[in-house]
Order: sequence, then structure tokens, then C-alpha cells
Amino acid sequence: EVGQDGHGRTVTFFVFEVYKGAASWCVRRRYSDFNALWLKLCEAYGRQNVPILPPKQLVKNESEEFLEKRSHLLAHFLYELLEDRAVCSS
Repeated sequence: EVGQDGHGRTVTFFVFEVYKGAASWCVRRRYSDFNALWLKLCEAYGRQNVPILPPKQLVKNESEEFLEKRSHLLAHFLYELLEDRAVCSS
């Protein structure tokens, strides 16, 4: 999803519907938000205990194929986090 950041710049948001038991919610975040979360989780639980985050790109890539692949990988990252009892209880 394309939108505006707080400075009026056009940016890409990844939108996921998340389900955990009877609860569900919508997550709308930029890649940098996922990266910030990953870094905090690595500090708290150790890098070896945190799911792999898709790597950053040196050159901005907005092709539909790239964004679909990244979206799939980020969804998998969220799924892995939700399966981790320690992360879910923090």
C-alpha cells in the first residue's frame, strides 16, 4: 500500500491481518518499522532466538514482484513471532 509519511513523502506500507486465537488485528507498517522491531527483539532475546527479517535493499525497489515477495517474507516473520511464547508474552 502506498501512502504518505509524516513529512508528506510517498512511502510503501505493508498491511497484514493478524489472527491469534480468537483475536485479530490489522498491522500497517513500513519496512523500517519491522527492522526497528527486529533490532529491539535481538537486544531482548539474542539474535539467534529471533526470526530472520528480510534484508534491507541498498537501492529502493518498488516493483510489484519485489513488494509481493517482501510482503510474503514479512508475513512469515510475523507468523514466526506469534508462534514464540516468550515474544507473545512480553
